Amino acid sequence: MNGRTAYTALLVAAGQTGLARLTVSALAPVLTLLFSLLATPATGTELVVGQVAPLTGLNSANGVPLMQGIKLHFDYLNSSGGIRGKRIRFIVRDDGYKVSETVRQAQELIDKENALVLVTTVGTANNEALVRERVLSQSGIAMVGPRSGASSLYGVPQMFPIRASYRDETRAIVRQLTTIGISRIGAVYQDDSFGKDALDGVEQALKDNLLTLSTEVGFERNTIKVEKAVDTMIKANPQAIIMLGVTEPSAAFIAQFRARGGTSQIICLSIVDPATLIARAGAAQARGLAMTVVVPSPSKTALPLIKEIQRAREVVNAKDFKLTLNSIEGYIAAKVVAEALRRAGNEPSRASVLRALSNLGSIDVGGFMVRTKPTAEEIRYVDLAVIGAGGNLLQ
Repeated sequence: MNGRTAYTALLVAAGQTGLARLTVSALAPVLTLLFSLLATPATGTELVVGQVAPLTGLNSANGVPLMQGIKLHFDYLNSSGGIRGKRIRFIVRDDGYKVSETVRQAQELIDKENALVLVTTVGTANNEALVRERVLSQSGIAMVGPRSGASSLYGVPQMFPIRASYRDETRAIVRQLTTIGISRIGAVYQDDSFGKDALDGVEQALKDNLLTLSTEVGFERNTIKVEKAVDTMIKANPQAIIMLGVTEPSAAFIAQFRARGGTSQIICLSIVDPATLIARAGAAQARGLAMTVVVPSPSKTALPLIKEIQRAREVVNAKDFKLTLNSIEGYIAAKVVAEALRRAGNEPSRASVLRALSNLGSIDVGGFMVRTKPTAEEIRYVDLAVIGAGGNLLQ
């Protein structure tokens, strides 16, 4: 019996026996039973890890490789016996980047699949909805590596961000631009909580450098309706444009802006997948584009983490796996989950996994340090890269 089923059954029983009219203190034994059911440990030979991600739709360029990176690590672990003799069963649900689907699919992973932990849901609004709707808190389940750098996700007990925040990324961008003498800076932002949080980061970084945005314009979430943004930036002609959007609309903006003669330097956040952007905008249009990077580059082949990923791909014969920034980020998130499961005891429960994550601190995932409970102010790893000739990412 899962927690939600137990809760429903107890309410029915309360109504039938008159318990609904009792005081809260009289219901204490009932509530104790409920919470014990919510914390029921995993039994048998499997450890269930769930993910809700956009495998289709406008943000699938991020969702699919993230999922592949997570799956590769779990398959690699299972090939050598799993964790404490238990295999990891990784279940993925597609939300199409739609907030309502994120909530519904996550609830099903918890209620029907008895997931012990969730990993890397994509999108600020999507992760915020899991908090707002109390999907995580009511079940006591942890979310590891939410694919968002929004400040709203820091300080949430069940959330464990492992990537740099948008404030970290925008601070690095503004620092680089001002260092080379650029002061007229525009911003194109996705008109949702993600875009506005990132925009706040840009404005604060500029303020710290005694500057303000010369131009800003938004575009509709989960669309590629960027024509208004292109018009605005063509007319304003800033020296640089900071692009605060996911891959598909960013690619659409770049293609249209360049086609109309726009020459501003464009810098994207790390949530943009460079390979997909090049495929959509064209190699010529994408050349010279800069972007932030928050995980080790695939080119760092001497790094133990990259060596391990290459070895894992060979061991499990993952022919379709591609080594990209996104798949590396997914692999890192899976390593953090696996370490928490190891430390959660012989029969892990949601509560013991959550406790293990809370106590994990900083861990080395292969020459790259990850902190599982950073503060919003804490500065994390951010690098800058440029798309060169032939689509190569140069750092």
